[in-house]
Amino acid sequence: LLRHMLNVAVDEEMISASPISRMSKPFKEVSRDRVLRDHEIKTLWRALDAAPSSSNLQISPRLCAAIKLTLATGVRGIEVIGLHRLWTIPAARFKGKRPHTVPLSHLSMELLEVAFGCSPVQWRGFAFPNAIHEGRHAERMSLTRAMQEIVKATKMTRATPHDLRRTMATYMASERIGVPPHVVTAVLGHAAEGAAVTRIYNRHAYDKEKRSALDAWADLLREIVAIDEPANKNEMTPNTMA
Repeated sequence: LLRHMLNVAVDEEMISASPISRMSKPFKEVSRDRVLRDHEIKTLWRALDAAPSSSNLQISPRLCAAIKLTLATGVRGIEVIGLHRLWTIPAARFKGKRPHTVPLSHLSMELLEVAFGCSPVQWRGFAFPNAIHEGRHAERMSLTRAMQEIVKATKMTRATPHDLRRTMATYMASERIGVPPHVVTAVLGHAAEGAAVTRIYNRHAYDKEKRSALDAWADLLREIVAIDEPANKNEMTPNTMA
């Protein structure tokens, strides 16, 4: 935190240089590798289905839909919580500081119908509004706490909303779907790999490929948790992504 504060001070020309720029971090960063397996995904999904009516869990249908949407799209929890109508994440909110478009599968549309509580043509404002402050989205920790309650109630091994993002990417790249690495990268919104000059000239957004990948993941996810396709899925497809 101190490092970030001092870097801002340098950027704002309040100080000439950060006094801790060469200081090593006080702990070793560990890359997490938690990926949920089929039975864990099914357990989590079924628990989220049951949570709103459970006497032991105080989790709203909207937050349950948010956790499912994190798994269905692989989008970071903070960006899921801030979803406003449909979905192009603006540069100001996206970690990579550039706009990121998320094609919505039929499964994602179903989850958003739960969140908004109405059909797509009636969607207004935040999908996951703040329960206290009008006109703001829910706090990021609301999603984390809801996930913690579900994991504890189902006696699963510790898992976080970010583990759902990693789970989606892993399944998507596996032989069960076989999405090419550069498309998985695009779905996650990471910076493209390869030579810098190639990244400069290749401005293709891979939106068509991203949609195909997310649709394939939605199909596999339905298979894992054993939920049926909606009978009127064509009516659920939005005309635009805002």
